[in-house]
Amino acid sequence: MKSETKLYAVMGAIVALGGGFLVFSNKATTEQPVQATPTPPPVTMESFAKLEATTRHFKGAPAARFTVIEFADFQCPSCRNTYDMVLKKFGKEFPQVRFGFRHFPLDNVHPFATPAAVAVEFANKQGKFWEVYEGILAKPKDDLTQEIIDEAVKAAGLDMALYAKAKTDATLLKLATDDRDTGVQLGVSETPTFFLRDNQTKMVKMVTGWKNLYPELTKDIPGLPTPVPAPANGAPPAPTQ
Repeated sequence: MKSETKLYAVMGAIVALGGGFLVFSNKATTEQPVQATPTPPPVTMESFAKLEATTRHFKGAPAARFTVIEFADFQCPSCRNTYDMVLKKFGKEFPQVRFGFRHFPLDNVHPFATPAAVAVEFANKQGKFWEVYEGILAKPKDDLTQEIIDEAVKAAGLDMALYAKAKTDATLLKLATDDRDTGVQLGVSETPTFFLRDNQTKMVKMVTGWKNLYPELTKDIPGLPTPVPAPANGAPPAPTQ
C-alpha cells in the first residue's frame, strides 16, 4: 500500500488513570490523538537527563549545540518523510545536533512497525543499528513492508539465519515496548514526537512533528529544510530547502 495513495490512520495513546495501560484508537487524515490525553508532565533538565541516559541509540557529537531525542514508528508516514527531509542529516550535514532514537510502534494500524523495531535492535547487537535504521527508512514514499525490512538487514551484511530467529526474540520485542512505555509516561501520544535540549541555553521542551521542532532549531542552524504542509490527499510532502 503506497502512502501517497491512501490517507493514513493515526493513533492516540491514553494512559488509564490507576491502570497504567495503553489504549490505541484510529482516526483518518490527521496525526493528532483521537481523544485528549492527560496533560504531559513538564520537561525539566532532570527528566531530560534521565531520558538521555536511558536512550540506547545516538548519532552525532555529545558536545553538539542541541540534543534531540525522537519517539517514532518506522511505518508512520510522517516519521518516514521527516527522516528523508532532515533527520538523516543530523550529525552529518548538521553537526549542531546530536540525535537520539526511541521506538513508539503503533501496532494496530502499522503492522510492520514492531518487526522493524526488532530488526534494528537485532542489528544493534551486531553494531549495525544505524545501517539498518537508514535502510528501513530509505524509501519514505513507500509504505513499509517486511521485504523492505529484510532487505535492510541483508544489505547491512548481517547473518540472515540469526535474524530469522531474532524475529521472535521476546527480549528484542521488549526493548521496543519498553521505549513506548517510557514515551507514554512522558506524555507522548503521536509520532514523531521530539524531546529537545539546547545545551547552550539549557532550554528543554517536548514538541510533536517536524514543523514544531523546526522553529526551535532554525535560528541557530542555517540551511535546515523548511517544513511543508502535507497535501490534502495524505501523501508525504516533498522536502524543500
